[in-house]
Amino acid sequence: MKKLILIDSHALIHRAYHALPPLTTKSGELVNAVYGFTSILIKTISNFKPDYIVAAFDAPGATF
Repeated sequence: MKKLILIDSHALIHRAYHALPPLTTKSGELVNAVYGFTSILIKTISNFKPDYIVAAFDAPGATF
């Protein structure tokens, strides 16, 4: 059976942003959310070895 992973990317980025201490680049840009999101994504792919991955992001503004 094929495996599909569906990721609520906005929620995962928000969680990573608040879960990690501030991580910055040399120019001072915060990257803790990107680092956390990427780490979780890599770990998930490694653990589950899915055939397909869908990453859904929230659109700006009202959707309904």
